[in-house]
Amino acid sequence: MLWELLNILNNKDFQTITDIMAEFRILSTGPVTAEKGKNYDTINFNNRFAIGIKRGKIAKLHIRKFKSIPSPLFELNFEEVALLTIPESLNSFRKMRKLKSLKISGNGGVLQEDMFEPLSATKLKSLRINASIEKPPTSISKLTFLTHLDLSNNNIRVLPKEIYSMNNLLDLSLAYNRLQYFDPQPGNLKNLESINLRKNCLKSIHGLSHLKKLKNIDVSLNQLHTISGDIRFLKNIRSFRYYGNPLVKTPTMTQ
Repeated sequence: MLWELLNILNNKDFQTITDIMAEFRILSTGPVTAEKGKNYDTINFNNRFAIGIKRGKIAKLHIRKFKSIPSPLFELNFEEVALLTIPESLNSFRKMRKLKSLKISGNGGVLQEDMFEPLSATKLKSLRINASIEKPPTSISKLTFLTHLDLSNNNIRVLPKEIYSMNNLLDLSLAYNRLQYFDPQPGNLKNLESINLRKNCLKSIHGLSHLKKLKNIDVSLNQLHTISGDIRFLKNIRSFRYYGNPLVKTPTMTQ
């Protein structure tokens, strides 16, 4: 199976796999397996990283332990790694012009403020960080093509003003954090269509009415006693979830 997968690659992609094998230097210490999947055919190197192949092209790299990063990728996952080691390989990011999706998970707790600046030259559209961080790096705001930002399952208490300024975002998830307030100002997040604030420490929430394009709101499982009545003027709402709050009055929406 492994050789069948390798044989469908063109010379450029085969060279990339050869480089990966050399850089990680793990083929002699563990097995290489391959399997067909619904979306990707996968080559798994000793359970340390896996290459996803789609239509004869390397399209995905799933990394658990790493030293360097190859460049022709569309999706990149860091899973359960020591997050403080990621900046050591950031120079590789500058070459990843086709990267569209980046996912980071683990238990690092700290990410460098400027770590995403090398990705500002890419057209990254989706970023997920689920890694117990207390503060998202402000350099996320440099990712001007980003439309989907998932910062759920962290320990964020305050959302940096730079995140509020990301006006190309369509979808923002801050679920399962420790936010005590969420307060966008006029002009903030002006294209946002979906906001997920589930399971935080919110006692009050303001400014949702400034987000004119909102379609989906989730503020469930917080500590809200009231929700500002001006959200009834949002014209595009499709779903509004607010269960699990000690609300004194149930909010109403105009039809």
